[in-house]
Amino acid sequence: MKGLDVKEKLVKEGYALNEVAKNMNISPQTLHSLLKAGDIKTGVLENIANAINKTIYFFYEEYIEKQKQNGNKKEDDTNFSKLIDVLSSAQENLSSAQENNANLIENASNLIINNSTLTHTNEKLADAVIEQNKFLRENVSN
Repeated sequence: MKGLDVKEKLVKEGYALNEVAKNMNISPQTLHSLLKAGDIKTGVLENIANAINKTIYFFYEEYIEKQKQNGNKKEDDTNFSKLIDVLSSAQENLSSAQENNANLIENASNLIINNSTLTHTNEKLADAVIEQNKFLRENVSN
């Protein structure tokens, strides 16, 4: 797929390229350079799709629809459609895995915070026991 086709699809669907770049964590200039490619790489297309919360299939919908309308049901087109479905499913699985990973990181962070709180509480408790023992020694010996 040509970068220009991707750019046209984004603009046609109302996506601001600056926002897409921001969501990709790249500069608008870098996105512009990527979209100048004569043949955009699948990985770049996946990153753009992720940035707009779409699957890679989003960029091929019109192509597949045109093929269906033209009655060109060639084996290659069928295989291409299947490939798009597989890629779409894989991207959804990846998104789910990334979400699960984020949840695991949040849970680990909470465990670290709780551990720190418990450690602090144990230190205060130990200090209190030391003070109590000190008080008892002083008052029992008198």
